[in-house]
Amino acid sequence: MRVSILDADRSFDVVFDATNAFAHPAHWDKLADTGAMLIDLTPTTTGTLIVPTVNGHQAADHQHIGLVSCGGQAALPILHAVTSKYPATAVEMVATAASASVGRASRLNLDEYIDTTQQAIRRFTHAADAKTMLNISAATPAPPFRTAITVITAAPTPTDAIATLTASVEQSMRALVPGYRVASCTSKDRTVRVVVEVTATRSRIPVHAGNLEVISAAAIHAAEHRAQHQEALS
Repeated sequence: MRVSILDADRSFDVVFDATNAFAHPAHWDKLADTGAMLIDLTPTTTGTLIVPTVNGHQAADHQHIGLVSCGGQAALPILHAVTSKYPATAVEMVATAASASVGRASRLNLDEYIDTTQQAIRRFTHAADAKTMLNISAATPAPPFRTAITVITAAPTPTDAIATLTASVEQSMRALVPGYRVASCTSKDRTVRVVVEVTATRSRIPVHAGNLEVISAAAIHAAEHRAQHQEALS
């Protein structure tokens, strides 16, 4: 017989929800009164959206946090850095993940993935127009996880300045996700294009499954902030 931890007679400080977007609201309903932090790895917008290098310092302030999506975790650090300096009128993000790293729940939640990621892009970049796409690649060998980002800025952007911004983000992200790298960065007139690749370096995660590693790293970051906050209060 399977027993859910939500029905168990014990307390939890942190719960990670890696089920699916349809099941998540019921999980939050059961945990809301417990005081436990719920870290949502499904693509919903019900919790406070957290991206470690953007607003990770806020993680401990909220009981219910969402991690957007794997594509959001890879792209939003770059998008936030670029658009904070150069306001954007439109943003597009195309994620490509190996088929072997996209499980059943993710395939059920493709619409939610798109919607949640687009909402997060608008929230963190203030761009009026945001578009997200996801490719699931059955190529052999399996490709690394990749996000191709296009930003249309309100004014021309200098290439050197964009390269400096993305290099700084890459350095910050690599402290959390060692396999994170900016594969290319170009800027012409008002169009900025950046490609980010993420390879997995943790044990038990295939190298091509950077999508799993980048969102897992965000979840670990949030849990650690919660633990540090609790320790400071004790």
